[in-house]
Amino acid sequence: GLVVRLGDWVLRTACRQIKAWSDASLAPRQTAVNVSTVQLSRGCLVESVNEALQETGIPPERLELEITESFVMADHERSFKSLADLRALGVRLSIDDFGTGYSSLAYLQQIAAHKLKIDLSFVRDVMTNRSNASIVKAIIAMGHSLGLEIIAEGVEEPDQASYLRSLQCDVMQGYLVSRPLPTDEMTRFLMSF
Repeated sequence: GLVVRLGDWVLRTACRQIKAWSDASLAPRQTAVNVSTVQLSRGCLVESVNEALQETGIPPERLELEITESFVMADHERSFKSLADLRALGVRLSIDDFGTGYSSLAYLQQIAAHKLKIDLSFVRDVMTNRSNASIVKAIIAMGHSLGLEIIAEGVEEPDQASYLRSLQCDVMQGYLVSRPLPTDEMTRFLMSF
């Protein structure tokens, strides 16, 4: 029963860090925060996001909220309303773990997200599993045709990165780039660019 309060704390902490990085001219284009299905369905996520943005003064487009595909499908009327309200605030939205649920392409279009994240279960063996390679290729093509930025999760090997680049995948996330880092190490990582 603590996930809404914990999620609000994570959101505020992330926004404060975005502000600190912005003040130091280090802020990435966006910083993503995972949002739980409970926050969306039972919490006051739109109000929490608005308060965090007001408190920190960060530009809303610096904040990206990652919503799982399964939540959108479970309660699409409520989720579409919440997502529309979040978009109206100016935050970026990404659909996380794409390909693992049962998305309707009509719903995907209605969500009007900015990004689609290909689940690492497809990326992990993209070089050795022809079916997964076909799925990844199809998701990238479909996402681009809808005007979405495509992110591949779980990229660990240079061969995976090369293959994904050849498919025109926009962004890669995974241990090849970096393992998860504490804030101070992440700040040093950002300073290295």
